[in-house]
Amino acid sequence: MAVLILTPDINKNGGIANYFRALKGSFNLRVDYFIRGSRGYHDGHYHSLKRILCDFLQFIKIQKEYDIIHINTSLGLRSTPRDALFLIISILFKKKIIVYFRGWDKPFENIIEKYLLWLFKIVYFRADTIITLASEFKDVLIRWGYKGDIVLETTVVDENLIDEYDEDSLKRRFIRNNNSFMLLFLARVEMAKGIY
Repeated sequence: MAVLILTPDINKNGGIANYFRALKGSFNLRVDYFIRGSRGYHDGHYHSLKRILCDFLQFIKIQKEYDIIHINTSLGLRSTPRDALFLIISILFKKKIIVYFRGWDKPFENIIEKYLLWLFKIVYFRADTIITLASEFKDVLIRWGYKGDIVLETTVVDENLIDEYDEDSLKRRFIRNNNSFMLLFLARVEMAKGIY
């Protein structure tokens, strides 16, 4: 069994990159990363189009080595159409498909619901499993009629950052602080990040 995970460059900053950088090396089967999308630099429209075309051609070439294609995307104006093409290629080559919605733009959700739901269903409902970060997004997919497996997921923390903490030390700290604790929120403070 081999899995190909479509992800941004894991050597750059960002939630998806951090997530898969933390998981790298912890799989017990063959898992490879396919870098697609922005490379973190601005090189003009011509070079961006060339890079996008090269990403699709490279993906077509290598996808045959894999049983499962795991597509990380966001429900948004840029990501959804781009990753739909990777999904269509995976469908044509009869791959098992996991779609992980790492972001969810509510205004774009409304656009899909009003005008593009039929197209979204044709493409994205072909995924064998969809992963979301919130039950609210799961509820939308169910309301739209998705019948496959939907998994609620969260983010990960690199274990090297919390080596000194175990469950007992966290419980002692909680009790010592009058059964309260502080949370550190590391993200942009905006609705899309779920802070409110």
